[in-house]
Amino acid sequence: MKILVIAANLLFSPDGSEILLIHRTKAPYANHYALIGGKTEFGESLFESLQRETKEETGISIKRGRLFAILNEIFYSGEKQIAHFLIHYWVSFSKDKSVIPTKEGTLHWASLDDLPKPIVPSDELVIKEYLENPHILSYYEGAIVEKKDGSLMLQKWEKIK
Repeated sequence: MKILVIAANLLFSPDGSEILLIHRTKAPYANHYALIGGKTEFGESLFESLQRETKEETGISIKRGRLFAILNEIFYSGEKQIAHFLIHYWVSFSKDKSVIPTKEGTLHWASLDDLPKPIVPSDELVIKEYLENPHILSYYEGAIVEKKDGSLMLQKWEKIK
């Protein structure tokens, strides 16, 4: 199994009070709120991947972004490892809150004070880390287990200093 390189976007509303999440319909992370993002294609820079995925999933074009965190995450279904992600979390701001429909799920502008549930556990922790320490580039090791009922459990979360 190969490692999938992912670009994920902490995409904030113009005033910074909300973050755009997607309620995913596809596995992994099905039926959970997640940050916008996806796989980096061959020959694509991480920022180009972020721009493409954000445009495809939301209709929003971003011109700038800042790398905030990197997560090496293993995804399990029960005891079986089914995916390995190297996620690069970027921070960007939208000029407005207009979005397009997407096949990936339902888009939702969420208040930073009240994130919807269920949310991908690692995404939630990265959002909270950004709110506490917005200027520090961080690296994490993590693992998520999908239980039989479809819920997600954070099995490992370690900030590497």
